[in-house]
Amino acid sequence: MKTDPSGDELTHQVALDEPCQTLTQETVGDVDFSGTISGVSEQHVQIRNKISNILQQIELHINQGTPLVTRRRLSWQNCSMESGMLQCTSLSQELQKGKRVAKHRLLLIVRMLATIYQLLTTGTSCTKREFYYLHLDLAQTSACCYAALADACALLEVDAWEVNVFNTAKGLVAGPLLLTLDSGQTIDCCSARWGTSVPLNVASITKLQCTAKVVLVVEKDTVFKRLLEDGIVETFANTVLLVTAKGYPDVSTRLLLRKIVESADIPVCGLMDADPHGMEIFCVYKFGSLAMAHRQQPLAIPTMRWIGLFASDIEVLGLQSVPLRDLELKKIDHMIKRPYAAGMLKHELLLLRQLAVKAEIESLLHITSDFITRVYIKKKLEECLVES
Repeated sequence: MKTDPSGDELTHQVALDEPCQTLTQETVGDVDFSGTISGVSEQHVQIRNKISNILQQIELHINQGTPLVTRRRLSWQNCSMESGMLQCTSLSQELQKGKRVAKHRLLLIVRMLATIYQLLTTGTSCTKREFYYLHLDLAQTSACCYAALADACALLEVDAWEVNVFNTAKGLVAGPLLLTLDSGQTIDCCSARWGTSVPLNVASITKLQCTAKVVLVVEKDTVFKRLLEDGIVETFANTVLLVTAKGYPDVSTRLLLRKIVESADIPVCGLMDADPHGMEIFCVYKFGSLAMAHRQQPLAIPTMRWIGLFASDIEVLGLQSVPLRDLELKKIDHMIKRPYAAGMLKHELLLLRQLAVKAEIESLLHITSDFITRVYIKKKLEECLVES
């Protein structure tokens, strides 16, 4: 099932209502803020030092009502395209003046800052779900926890993955890629039959060796497995690196793709369903997501090429299709108005709207069982390599 890409990436403003009381050591927990750090990045050292300053800001907020900085919820209206990426055109942060943060929320934020400090000091990490269970006594719901985490990150002017709190990695990779982690461990992405999991902490990759000539990103896990069954890695030996995020891409998969592009300088192609969800997934990879528009540089891949499935393929190849639902038609109408809707993308959106039908990548299998690998993808990849 396809879900909305926002999820954990959504940022929230601080809930504001009642005044707070002075925080105590009991509130913060048994964290030694005077400790030393060894073997951590300079960025983590800077973040660790900033936590002490933020605690002082919180004290001023409590005693004098000094406003805290929170991240503004972005909309398509205050975003534009810059350097091929989705960027916010207005400040992504603003001051909440004359109001106080609710006591419960502030306690949760301070506890989270303490946990973040511990993660950075010890060089450990956790998933957002684990982070929620670490603060279960204060965060009644996961939504409350993720909102408070977004507030803590806004105060630190970082994103969650930069403080070792990660979304659960969904991505899989298969092909000629060898990763070396800072622990000394090596990961051979050719070794597993059904693909190798993307590392949760992509920043831990110290060396990347890729002999592929092109990266093929497919939308769904089912297509990923079918292509492996068809022997795509062997058919295009030392040519194709296959990647999937099993739907809407998680941060770790996007970070890894960006790292591959920067390190190996090879083209990236996207194969998605011919429906509004598939087209949006491609746009998240290429242009970035709305929720992360304030930090697209380490995530978006503006050079990524869309090789199908196109709305025009439905007619030309006589593919099996099903009618678009009303919500999908409305989604197309919204996507057409987005800043990145131009050129071929806009043309295909309009055509999909006109046809009012959709088709999955698997519909290519109804032509012949090997059509998708030996004909469709082969032709598309050859064109991609020529153009690059």
